[in-house]
Amino acid sequence: MSSSAQIVARALKRLRVIGAGEDPSAEDAADGLAALNAMIAGWKADGVEVSGDVPLDARFEEGVIAMLAVRLADDYGATPSSVVVRDAEQGWQRLKAAFTHIPLAQFDSALRNMPSQRYWGGVGSIPLWREKHEYGVGDRAQSNGRLYECTVAGVSGALRPLGSSQSIPDGSVTWKWVRDL
Repeated sequence: MSSSAQIVARALKRLRVIGAGEDPSAEDAADGLAALNAMIAGWKADGVEVSGDVPLDARFEEGVIAMLAVRLADDYGATPSSVVVRDAEQGWQRLKAAFTHIPLAQFDSALRNMPSQRYWGGVGSIPLWREKHEYGVGDRAQSNGRLYECTVAGVSGALRPLGSSQSIPDGSVTWKWVRDL
């Protein structure tokens, strides 16, 4: 892994601002380092959150050098070659693939709790209560404009559940009122 100073020097060499075997001036090194830090800070705004310290892993080094060279080109009145531009684009793709953080989707509660999404797609799909029917825990049924949920499994009786209690006996089934429909 190269140091930040080495990355700056190599970027300036790719732009032909300095020659092989030369070191950048202190001013050019400071400007290059500032540009590198600004470039890295900008990655976060693009959704690329680099974990760990820079310099990065060697597999990203050439891409970062090329991206920095493209970034510095205007500052030095240089035109990056098509190879440098290609290397920068490929380096950016590698960084995005490795470090893009995709947050978990957060939906507004109005979208999560739409009437059509509440109870198995709406009132029409909630079965009507049936007499002498076997119900399991968690089964739901509607009766008299109310939604009930089975809390004790069994077979329903002859009279439909009524009321808004949390414990409504019905044959060997026990219901709890969920809400009015």
